Amino acid sequence: MKKSIITSVLFVILSFCLTAQSKYVSGMNKAFSLIGEKKINESVALFERISQAETDKWLPSFHGAHTLIWNSFGVKEKAELESLLEQAKLLIGESHRRSKNNAEIYSLEAMLYTSYMAYDPATYGMMYAAKIEGLHNKAFDLEPTNPRVLAGKIRYDHGKSMFFGQDPAPYCDKMKKIIPIFNENRSEEMFAPSYGLEQAKMFIQSCNE
Repeated sequence: MKKSIITSVLFVILSFCLTAQSKYVSGMNKAFSLIGEKKINESVALFERISQAETDKWLPSFHGAHTLIWNSFGVKEKAELESLLEQAKLLIGESHRRSKNNAEIYSLEAMLYTSYMAYDPATYGMMYAAKIEGLHNKAFDLEPTNPRVLAGKIRYDHGKSMFFGQDPAPYCDKMKKIIPIFNENRSEEMFAPSYGLEQAKMFIQSCNE
């Protein structure tokens, strides 16, 4: 009798865990599909809801922030840019709280401040240049073989060299060398960041133009 009760309780717990995991997976897949449909606001809102429900997971807030930051590049209105990036800052902060010393998050945070600089170098260059470099260095110290960390740092160093009139060729060569790492460096964690390969290839192509 006692064994039967224990088995029943364990079954209920397992069923609950599997149902919760299933909802998480389906929710994340839906959020990514919304990005593919260019429904950015809906996607970010869903990532935020998943983050609020799954309080032990850092990836929903991370992907919400990444979606906002990626779409901030090319924005023409300052108010819209600031709105996107301020929302992204909150999500990055949540990711940091849930996953300490995470190179992916530091690298993404560097991308956030790079978006400010890309929008208005004269205003934000002096304000954020050192911060961006520090975030890239922090990410590199934590994961020196992470391809997104390496690619982000290379792009930043390349931009800095261009600004100071230096030869950008070495950075193009560095980017070529990390292309294989994108396929070698694969996390087993579900929904772990895996982007960056196509952007790295585009960077290399621009070097050859």
